[in-house]
Amino acid sequence: MIRSGWYKEVAVKSLDSHRVRTLLSSRAQLVNMRRDLGTKIRGLLKTFGRIVGKVSGRKYEECVREFCAGVPGVEEAVSVLLSVRAQIEQEIRTLEEYLLGFAKHSNPCRRLMTVPGIGVLTAVSFVTAVDGPAPLSAHRVWVPTSA
Repeated sequence: MIRSGWYKEVAVKSLDSHRVRTLLSSRAQLVNMRRDLGTKIRGLLKTFGRIVGKVSGRKYEECVREFCAGVPGVEEAVSVLLSVRAQIEQEIRTLEEYLLGFAKHSNPCRRLMTVPGIGVLTAVSFVTAVDGPAPLSAHRVWVPTSA
């Protein structure tokens, strides 16, 4: 059946690779959530004529709290959104620590990070996407082709 073309060889990533990619995708989801919260906060303040310029990090929270101070209802709503955003930032840092630990113990990641412009996230993403040199038979299966 294999010679007739009904099946083809497909590379399958290792479980370790899937585990690390889970960390990467979880981090990406949290980063998107943080961005969406920031956009929502900017939109709420814009409704009341307060436009937050380009600020990030700790300055962002200070600027937003300053803009919504004294506006009843808005101050409370924005305060809750800012606390959720701060919690998300903490969880992002936690995931980044796990990824950094993986990168420190991975020889291919360490070598990739010596290239200018290649950081931890890029190196880990590449190494888990390629899934390293392993015996080809260990990570390959035959799957039916669609007719």
